[in-house]
Formats: sequence, structure tokens, C-alpha cells
Amino acid sequence: MNNMRISPAVISKLCCLPAFYFFMFCSLAAYGDDSALNIELKLLQVLNLDAENDQQKMLGISSIRFLPSADPSKGNLILLSDDTGAVENAYGIFETPHTFDVAIECNNHVDGEVCQYEENYTRDDLHYPPLFTEAGLNQDQIDSNNLWCSMFYVGSFFIDSSPVCESDIEGIELLSGGQERLVMEEQVVGFTFSTPAVLHLDAQNFVTHKYTFPFSIFGFKRNWSNQNTQKTGVRPNGGFEGIALLPGEEGLYAAVTEFPLMQDAHLNRFVLFSLEESGNRMEDKVMIREHYSYNVDKVLPEGAAVVKPGYPKTGVSDILAVHNKRRSFITIERTAIRYINRSISSVNKLFLINLPDSSDQFSSSELPTMSVIKKEIPIDSDVMNNYNIEGLTWGPELAGGNKTLIMVNDNDAGRASQLTKIFIFEVVNL
Repeated sequence: MNNMRISPAVISKLCCLPAFYFFMFCSLAAYGDDSALNIELKLLQVLNLDAENDQQKMLGISSIRFLPSADPSKGNLILLSDDTGAVENAYGIFETPHTFDVAIECNNHVDGEVCQYEENYTRDDLHYPPLFTEAGLNQDQIDSNNLWCSMFYVGSFFIDSSPVCESDIEGIELLSGGQERLVMEEQVVGFTFSTPAVLHLDAQNFVTHKYTFPFSIFGFKRNWSNQNTQKTGVRPNGGFEGIALLPGEEGLYAAVTEFPLMQDAHLNRFVLFSLEESGNRMEDKVMIREHYSYNVDKVLPEGAAVVKPGYPKTGVSDILAVHNKRRSFITIERTAIRYINRSISSVNKLFLINLPDSSDQFSSSELPTMSVIKKEIPIDSDVMNNYNIEGLTWGPELAGGNKTLIMVNDNDAGRASQLTKIFIFEVVNL
């Protein structure tokens, strides 16, 4: 069948069907590319993952990945919580960063439900090994406090003489069948150091390496509060929110900044990079291989309510590789809108991204000279709007062979009047 072009206006109407239809169909036509890709997403289920036990309640989920079992319809969802250790959560607790492990299975059709999850899920803290022996602490105290807060590895402060790590972790990727994990650190919470970094974890969440992005591009110390007109680096809470391994490209990863770097005006930065170890853990580096600019979709507020200055605000909250298309990704763009009357709304969109097959996009600090990513038609999902969607992953395989696409919301460490929800879609024609 010949591929057919559909105007953006028509697609926009198709993609904005009311939530009660429980499905959406969008044609994603690659600009300048004859190989159009059509995706049909059918909403199967919405799961609430909050447990009755407050200590097990899921707060502030920032990313998600699926670890399949031998049976592709089963596996485990690995959810990353960005409890930072620096800010009290809704229960007045300074929690350390951690993950949740949730067993999930699809195709059972129990009581009409396609997917079920194990409510007794497990939680594991991130463990930060010590770099130096801290004065006044013996080795047992260091181990018990998961101390990895020396120098600029992770920010630190003390509560009742106990060290607390502060690390804003926002994205996760699984390696080696789940035996290794990469976690994206957006920046240190206290903003003493603003450089994004990648943490390498083993299967027990012990941090083994920290790879730092180049200071010359992404900044080192915070510099957005001074009068220096030559500011460079990430904006407050505007670093990388996700990380994705390129299929068939061992050791090559992709990430896109949530907001533009200070030197990049209105364009976000999309990078491909590798990780370089050294004899000294403090010199492990992120090596940038390719740079691209990324232009977010502008969302206009509806209605007559007056919007607060600085809004709407649109950022990229996660990235996921498309495994059967080389150098293709799905991104989430989340738009927050705050009104003068204190009401809040949000819009979540999915985009299919194709990177050009280029061999000349090497490391550079100047964004204007780089190729612009060809971004395709967005998928609007009304059912997810007004949720703070932070993560997406491929999920269990269904009986007919179709994949599932799973998304999760962030309930702002329990402060938002929302539960942690899992949105499960069936993916057709991918």
C-alpha cells in the first residue's frame, strides 16, 4: 500500500479524541522521508500503584523501564524515584534516591483486565560508596549512610550529624539484561554544581561510576544567578530527564535537555554520547559524539483565564529508543500552564524523532551550526493530560504479538493530589 500524506490539521483532530474513546490513532509522517510510520495506540488500562502503607507509597516517580522475563508477556517494571535527600517529601521524610521493582503480567484477562501487577513490590535505595574516609565517621557509619557525597560527585549536607546525599536523578536505562543500570543525574539538588552526570549502578543499586558531562558546554558551578553575560550550562531543573541506549550501537546513548541550555536560546540540545572510564573515578567522563538542536512544540493555553508570566512552560521529560528503527526515538513533551487564579493544567504529547545518518556531527559547543532534528507529527493524549507524565517504556508483549507502551506520572513527592498511575497502551503498526 502506498503511504499517504495527511495534513497536520486533520491529524490534530484525529489525535484529540475525547478520553472516553480509550484509543487514539495518529499517522506519523516523516518529513522529507518517503517511509511513513503509522502508529495506533489503544489505551488498555490505567493502574494505580499507591500502596496502603505510607512508607511504601510511590512518590515522585521520574522514569521507568521494563525488564522482560523469558515469557515476553511477563516481567518487572523498574521505577526511579527522584526523592533527593535534600527536600522533605509529603511525609516529612528526607528520603534517599531509590527504585521500585514491580512485577507485571499481561494477557490474563482477569475480570476483564489485560494486565495485573504484584502489589507487594520491592524498594531499593541507591548506595553511594565512599570516596574518602570522613572525619568522625567509621567505616560502618559510612556504609550505613550510603555516603558518596565527597567533592562534586554528589552534593551533601548533614542532619543530626548524619551525611545525606542530594542527587536529582531523572532517567534510567537497563543494560546487560538488567544486571547493570544507568541513571541520569540532572544536577546536584543544591545547585552548588550544575553539571549533569550519568551514574552507573550494579544490579543491587550500588553506584560504581559517575560520568560527568563536559563543563565547557554544560557548566560546572551554578552561574545563572550572577550578571555574567557569557553564561553557559543547564538552567535550574533543566538538565537531562532521560537516557536511552541506541539499538545495535553498543556503548552509545542518547539524551535531550529538558529545557535549552543558557547559551542555546530557545532550542533544546539533543546529544549522542559514550562513557569513558579512567584510572581515577573522579575523571570518568561523558564523551559527546553528536549534537543536534531540538525544538519543542508550542502549546497555547485555552480559555480566557490569564496565564502567569513565564508560562506555558514546555520541557522534554523522557526519551525511549524505537528498537526496530535505527536512530529513532519517542520523546515526551510536557507543558505546564499556571494561571493567575492559581489553577494549574498540563498537556502531554509524544513525538517520534528521527536522527539524520550523519558522520560529521561531532562534539561542539555551538548549537546554531548543528543539524536540526526532523521532528514528526505529535500524538496528543487527552487521557494523560493534567498528569505530570515523567517516564515511558516498552512493556510486556500481548497475545497477538503487539507491544505495549507504558507511561507513568510523577505526583511531586506526594504533594500533588494524584496517585502514581501507570498508563498501558497497545502499540499497533510499529
